[in-house]
Amino acid sequence: MTITHDVGGLTVLGEDDRDRITVVTTILGPSGADPRVDEVDLQLVANGTTAELLHTTDLRGMRRIVETEVRVPADLFVEIDDGDGGLFVEGLRAGVQVKDEAGSITVRDLLGAADIEDGDGHLLVQDIDGPVTVIDGAGSLT
Repeated sequence: MTITHDVGGLTVLGEDDRDRITVVTTILGPSGADPRVDEVDLQLVANGTTAELLHTTDLRGMRRIVETEVRVPADLFVEIDDGDGGLFVEGLRAGVQVKDEAGSITVRDLLGAADIEDGDGHLLVQDIDGPVTVIDGAGSLT
């Protein structure tokens, strides 16, 4: 599965008993703010045995918090191209490939390879049972 995510927090959870992909995006703003958002575009496209999630958001220049949670079968390999915002990945059993522009990244409880390219932000890698490759542009590494 490939996830392309442009802005806001992204959580990807692998679950052993799951047989489908679910995606929930929550957009929060300050009290009394204009609730309208120009565009939130979520597309989950199946292509044979693979799926691609495309997520773009136009916040119309307004202060908003965007949080997206993706729950997948644990045995699904996931490739993530993440723009700006925090990223949390847990419970995958087939490995992960991450390219992140900015924001903190946590990858934990993973079987298989973890290939992580981090532009800027704190990176925490924990409990990985497989080879780990990290390219870190700026920020701390734990």
